[in-house]
Amino acid sequence: MKLFIFLLSSIVVVSAAELTLHSAQSYLVKNNFDLQIISEDVRKSDAEIAEAKSGLYPLIDVTGAYSYVSEKSKVQMTIPKFGTITSSSGQQDRTEIGADISYPVFTGMSRYYNIKNKETVKNSKDINKRITENRYSFILGLLYIRWSLATQQLDVRKQCVEYMERYADQVKVLHDGGVIVESKVLEAEAKLKAAELDYVLARTQNDSLKCELLGMIGIDDSEFTAEKILLSIDTMDVPDSIVMSRSELSLLDKSIEQLQLTKKISFAQRYPVVSALAGYHIANPGLNSGFGEFMDYFQVGAQVKWNVFDGLKNRNQRAQIEHQITMVQIDKEKNIDQWIRSFGLWKKQIQSAQERISVAEASLAASDAYMHSLESSLKAGVVTDVDYESAVTNYIQAGLQVENAKFSKRLSQLSAIYVSGKDIVY
Repeated sequence: MKLFIFLLSSIVVVSAAELTLHSAQSYLVKNNFDLQIISEDVRKSDAEIAEAKSGLYPLIDVTGAYSYVSEKSKVQMTIPKFGTITSSSGQQDRTEIGADISYPVFTGMSRYYNIKNKETVKNSKDINKRITENRYSFILGLLYIRWSLATQQLDVRKQCVEYMERYADQVKVLHDGGVIVESKVLEAEAKLKAAELDYVLARTQNDSLKCELLGMIGIDDSEFTAEKILLSIDTMDVPDSIVMSRSELSLLDKSIEQLQLTKKISFAQRYPVVSALAGYHIANPGLNSGFGEFMDYFQVGAQVKWNVFDGLKNRNQRAQIEHQITMVQIDKEKNIDQWIRSFGLWKKQIQSAQERISVAEASLAASDAYMHSLESSLKAGVVTDVDYESAVTNYIQAGLQVENAKFSKRLSQLSAIYVSGKDIVY
């Protein structure tokens, strides 16, 4: 029996290193694939801003062309007394190279608003990255709390096996002394096997949670164990109210700002676009088709493009944006109301869990004292094995109740901090 518990516990103890919640969060930020994708998307925004700023520079095109026709251009003229005369002109091939530059002198401020819009998008992605990191840190904390609870339950089940081993040994001694019948020995051994089974199941649950957590933070080391005393959560300060400067509200504000810029871009399309054009070309034949040699020439100009009627399309687009802005503002108020309600609920859950801890710890202390008292009485033959077994069961249940109460408090405390909008740092 003792060999069984030694083998199982040694798997946990040998070369086991404690993975703190602080270290787990560091691994999470560094290795989580989803966070890596979001970080890359933020860096992608720099290229999008640079692309938008390219509209501030002129567009330069270098062109070259060569063409050939099988016949020259012909002109027919009818001259009195001479009849019809056919004359060929120009060349059968033409070569031209040149450079053209164009620049939109006036765009109704659309270029400026487009750049500001891209910058706002990047800011939104930065805020969303912080929100996602905080959400994943919250999920990590919940998973770690469950893992820590499973570790504590594993210890309790281990103690249960040890107590049942001593109980079985004591029953055997009493049987050898002729105090109790053999059926009691068999019953004690059966209960010991049941305790060993509970230990194995608790270990399986512990390993499963550990595997899930290690996969989330991107490491592969099965030798890690969880913290049993979660000071990183127990010592966290729960704010008195929700944080109004929280990232989620900042993201909604950026959404409104982005919609307002989109509206300005749409409004700028009502104005004409004025572009300046200039070019330098060398061609053979050139502007004078009568000469078969290269000649150069310049060209300058201006282009105005103005949409004066679009069936009220632009106006209706801006109206849609106004409705979207109102929707975001309502969503902001809704979220604030939900956060306030949820925060108040979790605060009450913390108080309730603390009361449970106090009661459970008192019950555990009383159960421990009673169990040790009966253990001595059982050796002396004063009490029955049933009484001692009942005391052991009560002690185990009291220990589990303490850990469950601590689990509830940690869960409520972490949830309250997350709902408040405070950044979670372990």
